[in-house]
Amino acid sequence: MVAFRKPLSITPRKRLIDSLVEQTPHQDSDEENDNDSEDEHNSSQVEDHFQHLNHSRAHSLTPEIPTFTTSQVSQGSQVAGPKFTYSRQRSMLVEEDTMQQLAFDMPLEVPQGSHRRLDSIPPLKPLLSFREEEEEEDEAASTTIRTIHELRQAGANSRFADEVEDLLDRIGKPVAKPSSMRRSGLLDLGIKMKDKAFLRQLRAHGVEQRLFANVGQEIDTVSGFLITSLIAPILAEGSVPLVVSQLQQHDIAKLLDRLISVEKSIVSVAKERKTNMSKMAQNSLSAYHDSLLKLPTWKDLSPRELSPRTLALKCLELMVRQTREAGDASDIISEELNISLFEILKSSDGGASWDLPNGTEAINFYLTLSALESHSLVSRTAQDETAWIRQFLPVIGKTLNIALNRPLGSFGEQQILALKLTVNVTNHNPKACDAIASSDLMFTILRVIVARFKNMSNLWAEEEIVMAVDNLILLIGAMINFALWSTKALKNIDNFAGMVKDPLDELIRLFVDSREKTFEVDSQHESHKNVPFGYLSVLLGHFCLLPAIEKRIRMGQKTKTLHPLITSINEFIVYHKAADDEIAPNEDGHSPHVTVTKQLEDLVKKLITIKGTDT
Repeated sequence: MVAFRKPLSITPRKRLIDSLVEQTPHQDSDEENDNDSEDEHNSSQVEDHFQHLNHSRAHSLTPEIPTFTTSQVSQGSQVAGPKFTYSRQRSMLVEEDTMQQLAFDMPLEVPQGSHRRLDSIPPLKPLLSFREEEEEEDEAASTTIRTIHELRQAGANSRFADEVEDLLDRIGKPVAKPSSMRRSGLLDLGIKMKDKAFLRQLRAHGVEQRLFANVGQEIDTVSGFLITSLIAPILAEGSVPLVVSQLQQHDIAKLLDRLISVEKSIVSVAKERKTNMSKMAQNSLSAYHDSLLKLPTWKDLSPRELSPRTLALKCLELMVRQTREAGDASDIISEELNISLFEILKSSDGGASWDLPNGTEAINFYLTLSALESHSLVSRTAQDETAWIRQFLPVIGKTLNIALNRPLGSFGEQQILALKLTVNVTNHNPKACDAIASSDLMFTILRVIVARFKNMSNLWAEEEIVMAVDNLILLIGAMINFALWSTKALKNIDNFAGMVKDPLDELIRLFVDSREKTFEVDSQHESHKNVPFGYLSVLLGHFCLLPAIEKRIRMGQKTKTLHPLITSINEFIVYHKAADDEIAPNEDGHSPHVTVTKQLEDLVKKLITIKGTDT
């Protein structure tokens, strides 16, 4: 029989979860011992919060929200409860509130997150801020437009610079053998420069230094003509002294001197076989030549064709005149160029030199006189004074004599330029006066003065009177220079005594008659006509410095004294002083008119010392 033993008692094995449950209270107690002060504060808050929740449940009319276990939650939509939509779960304003509502029952009070949501609504901006935003947007749009405009302008400037650079590369510098590429480049540039906008851009890029590089070495007539044609429009744009200075550095006078020697039309030069130009190039040059005839720089001149000489003279005249007007005293005309200009003056005895405004020779003569007259304002002496006295000044005297012997009705711009040139070279220059004061010229000047006085008495139109007065003053001024600085001139005048129509006797009679009519003036026109008689009294006063002439003038007066003459000069001094007060002094503080007044006062003192002045 098998005996059964009582089985040993088996101690049940503890589950891991049971062990963890037993350890939890001990851990909590340890934490409580370590954090007594903090637990007391937290526990009080938790108790208060739970009491608040219990109180809310007791008084709530809504049913409690059941607590779900993990298995229940996994059933999803079958369990009733609060739904959390996508937008609610994604709300940036209540993500903290959602966790609190899951941990505790939903309170009826407005959650704290709701207050934060209301507080988080941005305040409405005042209208002023919107207006500022609109202004900022407008400013940004304007800046964008301006930026686009600047970009377009920069692109246009870049294209223009490339175009000019291409032209300058084609033009290059003067070479020994004529270059068709240089001719075509200059021609294209000349055509484009007719556009004022293009010309202004060209000046802004400052290409003159490259364009006129070594221009004095140009020996090709066509290229020289073309490059000279570019100077006039450039000078018209301003900055004349700077441009002229650059031209002088590259010996522009040498090129102008070569061109002056060519009198044929440039169209005829282009057709010559030695010029070696194609038919197409000849036609282009001819069309360009026609456009040059229409330039406003010709003013009252109307050339029918242009030769290298005519264009060179016009270029020179512009350079000299505008430089003088700008106050620059540069000596532009070289000695070689001066010789060429006086050769043109020598040919003025023919009638063709006075056929303005269309005659080619007359235009060349006029431009030569204008250039020399402007140049003489500052440079009255050349590099060699002896050459001027022996060669050039006699030519000026001869030219003036021819000009004044023209018919009285044809007295115009050329006569005026010749007179101004004579006055400029004789001012304070006894040698120049003696070189010019030939007997023929002195007789001609006095005769024309008498004729102009007689002609003025018949004028009634104000414009004609003003012109006649100006011409008379210029004529008398030239003669005063000779009387003041040249004893030779006075002796030649005295030698006219005994002639049938001695111009000096006629001038004395004109003066006596004018003194009688001075007090009978009853109109402004008549008063204006008396101004030249004041200059005439000064001229006769200077004549009196030669004793032989003084006697003739004194005996011609009704009082047989110089008293009427001295009285007239004193009246003129008063008139001159009144004019001086209205004229501002120059930059140095000096007024040349005051100097003239002083000279007149000295003249009166000299006349008073002469016997026969007292009545």
